[in-house]
Amino acid sequence: MQTQPITKNWYSAFTETGLHDWLQANGVGNGPLSFAGVTTNNCILATLTDAFFQRYLVRVIRECVGAVNKKSEVEAFKEIERYYGSTVRAESMIQSSSTDRVEEAEADVADPFSPA
Repeated sequence: MQTQPITKNWYSAFTETGLHDWLQANGVGNGPLSFAGVTTNNCILATLTDAFFQRYLVRVIRECVGAVNKKSEVEAFKEIERYYGSTVRAESMIQSSSTDRVEEAEADVADPFSPA
């Protein structure tokens, strides 16, 4: 997969960027997409929400995001876990990076579109 810089002018990286088309053209399917960056309660949440509504499985790497304060971060994590996807520890992502554990890590991400 080739890398592609995405320049964004809105909170969400999906707004007017072509990101969805690029992900689909590169075989990402419905993910999961793992999120890192700033700010958790603004840009990360907006991008993750748009991804969710485009039927991507989403997860946030807790140690790889930041908010303006701890309260905002905790509230964003709660909202993400309640409505959109999951939050994971960086350590679990590192451990699951070996090919024999990728399927196991993906199984940890609940599919919000499948019957419970």
